Amino acid sequence: MESREEMVRELLAGLAAIERFDEDPSEVAGQFMSWVNTVAEALRAAGMTSEESMWNSAGENIKFTSDSPAFVMHMKMMKAVLLGIYHRIGGSEAASDLIDPELVDGTRAYVQKVAIQANGCYERGWYDACAVMLRKLIETLIIECFEAVGKESGAKNQSGEYLQLGDLISAFLAETSWHVSRNTKGALPRLREVKELGDLAAHSRRFVANQRDIDKFAKDLRTVVQELAYIISAQAKSQGAP
Repeated sequence: MESREEMVRELLAGLAAIERFDEDPSEVAGQFMSWVNTVAEALRAAGMTSEESMWNSAGENIKFTSDSPAFVMHMKMMKAVLLGIYHRIGGSEAASDLIDPELVDGTRAYVQKVAIQANGCYERGWYDACAVMLRKLIETLIIECFEAVGKESGAKNQSGEYLQLGDLISAFLAETSWHVSRNTKGALPRLREVKELGDLAAHSRRFVANQRDIDKFAKDLRTVVQELAYIISAQAKSQGAP
C-alpha cells in the first residue's frame, strides 16, 4: 500500500515541471503525453488494473489545440484523476459531504444539484471544480433569497444583471427583508474568498486548488448555506407554496 502511494506521489511530482510551462502548448504537448503514458505504464506494472482503466478512459478525452486554457484544462483533468486514484489507495475513509444535502432540501432542484456537484468534486479530489461549484452555490442561494421576497432588483446592477459574489454578499447583508444571525454576518464576508478561489481555479493555468483551500471554508459554508436555505424555505411557506 505504502509503495503504491509513493509511486503515485512521484508521478504527481513529475507533472509539476510541465504545469509551469511558459511556451506555446504545442511545445510541451509531447512532454505531457509522455507523462500520461508513463502513468498508465506505472499503474499497469503495479497491478492496479481498475485504476489503469480509469486513467486510460480519461486520457481518451485529451484533444490538443494551440489554446492555452484548453491545454491547462486537460492537465488539470488528468491531475484530478490521478489525485482521485491517490486518495482511493490511501487507506483513508471516504470524505464526508462538504455540504450536508439536508441543508438544501427546501430549495429548488437546481440548487440541490449544484450542492451535489460540489460534494462530488470534493469527494473525488477535484478541488478546482469544487471551488467553482461552491461559488455558484452561494451566489445562487443569495439570489434565491432576493427572489423569494420579490426584490430581485436588489441583487442586480444598473444594467439589470445579477451581481457577482462579493457584491451579492454586501447586498444580502444590507437587505432588511430578513433577519441575519450574528454567525452568518461573520461568515458571509469571509466567503468572499470563495470567489477569488473560484476565479483562480477557472482562469489561472498555474494555480491548482488543494483540499486545504476548500477545507478552510467548511465551517462558514455550513453556517451560511443553512441560514440562506432557511430564509428561502421560510418565505416559500409564508406565501403558501407547497
